[in-house]
Amino acid sequence: MLEEHKKKNRGRLGIVLDILSLIKRRRKARKTWIMYGTNLSFAQLNRYLGHLLALNLIKKVTIPHPKSTRKSLNPTYYVLTEKGKDIKKTLQELEEKIGWI
Repeated sequence: MLEEHKKKNRGRLGIVLDILSLIKRRRKARKTWIMYGTNLSFAQLNRYLGHLLALNLIKKVTIPHPKSTRKSLNPTYYVLTEKGKDIKKTLQELEEKIGWI
């Protein structure tokens, strides 16, 4: 699916589906992984992540590093919410029915 989108221009829903799919596939994803995996610029990714967070489709999770007390070493990950999983499934079904989104 991601490979298909890279060959043509994606719409907003296609980009959202790519982001949600990548996070689901990895279970949790760091911002850099999402940026490279979806072929978005840093500015584009920040805009989309902001919207997805506001819509409660994803959430930020900070996982403390076991050997450090420094906050800077605690990476932030993005994970899907239940609502995000439902929307991802709906977008995939829509893409299958019409061939693009």
